[in-house]
Amino acid sequence: MAAHRTIPIALMLATALLTACEPDATPTATATAHPFIPPVTFVCGPDGGADAQSALRLVVAFKDEHAEVTLPDGTRLTLPQQRAASGFWYATPRHELRGKGQEATWTVGRAAPLACRAEPPPY
Repeated sequence: MAAHRTIPIALMLATALLTACEPDATPTATATAHPFIPPVTFVCGPDGGADAQSALRLVVAFKDEHAEVTLPDGTRLTLPQQRAASGFWYATPRHELRGKGQEATWTVGRAAPLACRAEPPPY
């Protein structure tokens, strides 16, 4: 009967020792905080936004698992992140922002995608 008591006690002691050796598992603000990513302005148009007069400007704030797109009229859209093989892809059934690096495409409904280019930051 002593052998049956020894095994559970040994397991409890081993668990206690291993738990004591682990770093504190409590999340901290620095462990869960994400670096600030400033919003990006994309200039879009059939010609890639080269014609400044007809270009569409989208301000995009990339967040955890979604992008907030602000249209020129102030309308804000939240596009959930999609799984992309390469680059980024955010979409709802009606709106899609897809790209890689400084290049992107903006699609609304069944309209032809607009080519977009990120503007350099003002700083």
